[in-house]
Amino acid sequence: MLEIKNLTKEYDDLVIDNLSVTFPSTGMVIITGKSGCGKTTLLNIIGGIDLNYQGNIFIDNQNIREIKNYCRKHVGFIFQDFNLINWLNVKNNYLLPGFFTKIIYKRAIEDQEEKLELQKLKRKKVKLLSGGQKQRVALLRAIIKNVDILLCDEPTGSLDQENSQAVFELLKKEAKERLVIVISHDENLAIKYADQLYVMENGKLTKKRDSIKTTDKFYCRLKKHAPANIFKLVLLQYCSNLYRNLKISAGITLAIFCIMITFTLSGSLQNQVKKQLTSIFPNQLISIQQQNHQAINYQDLINLKEHSQNQYLYGEPVDYEFIGISLKNSYATESTVYISDMTKKVQSNRIEYGRKLNKDDEIVLTKTTAVHLSDDYQKLINRYVYGYYLKDNQIKKIKLKIVGITDEVSMFDTMYINELANFEHISEIFKVNKEEITTQLVLMNLNQLVNVENEIKNLKEKYSYLDFKVAGQDINANVDNFLLQIQRVLLLFSSLAIIAACFLIGEVLYLSVVEKTKDFGIFKCLGASKIQILLLVLLESVILVTVSFVLALILLIQIVQMINSLVITSYSFEGNFVSIDLKLLLVIYLFALGLGILSSCLPAFKASHLDPIKALKYHS
Repeated sequence: MLEIKNLTKEYDDLVIDNLSVTFPSTGMVIITGKSGCGKTTLLNIIGGIDLNYQGNIFIDNQNIREIKNYCRKHVGFIFQDFNLINWLNVKNNYLLPGFFTKIIYKRAIEDQEEKLELQKLKRKKVKLLSGGQKQRVALLRAIIKNVDILLCDEPTGSLDQENSQAVFELLKKEAKERLVIVISHDENLAIKYADQLYVMENGKLTKKRDSIKTTDKFYCRLKKHAPANIFKLVLLQYCSNLYRNLKISAGITLAIFCIMITFTLSGSLQNQVKKQLTSIFPNQLISIQQQNHQAINYQDLINLKEHSQNQYLYGEPVDYEFIGISLKNSYATESTVYISDMTKKVQSNRIEYGRKLNKDDEIVLTKTTAVHLSDDYQKLINRYVYGYYLKDNQIKKIKLKIVGITDEVSMFDTMYINELANFEHISEIFKVNKEEITTQLVLMNLNQLVNVENEIKNLKEKYSYLDFKVAGQDINANVDNFLLQIQRVLLLFSSLAIIAACFLIGEVLYLSVVEKTKDFGIFKCLGASKIQILLLVLLESVILVTVSFVLALILLIQIVQMINSLVITSYSFEGNFVSIDLKLLLVIYLFALGLGILSSCLPAFKASHLDPIKALKYHS
């Protein structure tokens, strides 16, 4: 049994007013009512996802505020807007509750799939589904959870009549075993399937009457003015002076385009520079040294390797140098590939052939290095090569097994080995104790999810005798500062252009108000409020800015495509050199829109406060 006692919910207005009602443990309860009357709010409160209310809700005499994991254990939702996960397929979406809690399915899932016509959609991405298909996925996700209370917010909102009835039939069967609370605007289905039918009005739930009573009184047929109608009027107003408005839009377009291209080019240049720097100094790569520039011993390396946030650790032994690899077991300059970089960890998803590293005597080659060793480089997998180490003009070799080849093509010959494998190799071939091998510099790749600054602080606290810093941070900082200065100068001139354009908007709209003084007087006589008149003017500025922004965006796309084509053709550049940042464009649009609305406030205020009598008498 679900009991609601003295429930009150307020936003700006009172939405639910001292509501007390009891629902059974099983059965279908359907709630109807006008949009915005508080139905969804009530569902969210019952579901435990909205706890900001006055009063109490009990399930089997236990307050839901005191039930641990109440929502997970007792409640299933069918949301009006589906709330599906776009990067999951259909099957994983309706099985999603099983990722978070153990579920004992009460019936074969295949039966439910068949009923909801989802068998052929299991592997399909939900973003490719229609609204009706998404609704059915959301429905299945809710019912297989096998909960006590099933809350459904417009479960048939995206379905046709036939499918809507099928959904209600399914919910009706579910209601035999649990409490199903449904919000619906379909009066016919509500009357047909409800065990209990309520209408929500003025924050209260009341039983719906079985018949409609008539009255002799006149009905008030005055309809509320819809925002869409206001917008339609604004469009007509814009089109009435289309030629003039397009000329104005052209000027605003140029100003917006200037600021767009400024940020896009400077941002893309900054990203490309950072991309190149990151390839040399990954963002999560930190350098480690002794504070007094002393060598770091092997035990220090072991301790650092065991650090919880370490992803990969590399140390270059002092006095020893890895000079290359060869298919031959004797060192020869003409056959040895010289290695320049062994500081990065190879991720498994970067392996083109073979597998990732498991043992110290295994290596992974970049495609660049593999091609140097053999034209038929794919056949190098599981072959052995010899790695050569140098000390005091003495060269010694270690036998290594090639287990993988990455898809990486670089300007350097590169291979990858396991962490601290160099120390194992040196110890083996030079017959020295690993404890005696030291390194001057250590590079640590941190976990990608950690905050580098915080992690460096933690490391300094734990290893006070070592010095930690982001590799290449000084170079990155200098580049960022240089690009920022350029961006500021360009932004200044672009902003002046767009501000001038917005002043133009204000002047034009002021003249428009003067020209249409009589029109506004007529609007007021016909019942237009001050707010609606205000919107007529403000929305006209919104249209002017929006049209200008769209034109500027089209121009930007064409220019960016042309630049990328030239760069690719001239420099064989992979990918796009210039990329468009949608978030940045949104900020630019909102900035321009804000200035446009601000500049139109004065003419809008003038129009809204016109005396209709004087306005009707005005002659332009």
